[in-house]
Amino acid sequence: MDAFASIAIALGAAAATALFLALISWLRAVRDPTSFRCRVGRFRRHHWRRNGDVRWSLLCTHARWVGDVLLVQTGLLRMRVQASRVVLPPGARVHREPAEVVRRLGSRPESLWVETEEGSAFGLAVSRSDRMMLVGPFLAAAIPGLPAAPREDRRSGR
Repeated sequence: MDAFASIAIALGAAAATALFLALISWLRAVRDPTSFRCRVGRFRRHHWRRNGDVRWSLLCTHARWVGDVLLVQTGLLRMRVQASRVVLPPGARVHREPAEVVRRLGSRPESLWVETEEGSAFGLAVSRSDRMMLVGPFLAAAIPGLPAAPREDRRSGR
């Protein structure tokens, strides 16, 4: 056996192992009753604007809440998990998104825009049936028409 054949066999075995591990990761996420199928949106510019220029991920992924920490599968084969402690911006609510903009989530996708503790903002879009799983610990964001909660004035101490 020459060196080329042994390299090809080693690369093939590594690729097969990576695909097998990706399949296991995907199956665990799909079978987890606390996870939901979503797409992640990021702003093309670095400022937080709801109607800004948004770029939605090309592929759907899975996410789940653990308290106020959002775990999102990332990477080409979805084998990594990104954990983000999330805070809800004032006035954040679930919004309808156009089905032609946020594809592969049914005819009535909905999104929620959140911020991390570091200040970066991102959105999650889900199918309408996963609305309650999308809001996680922030249940008030799913109820339309609620008044904004009173905010503590941190400068005056009140």
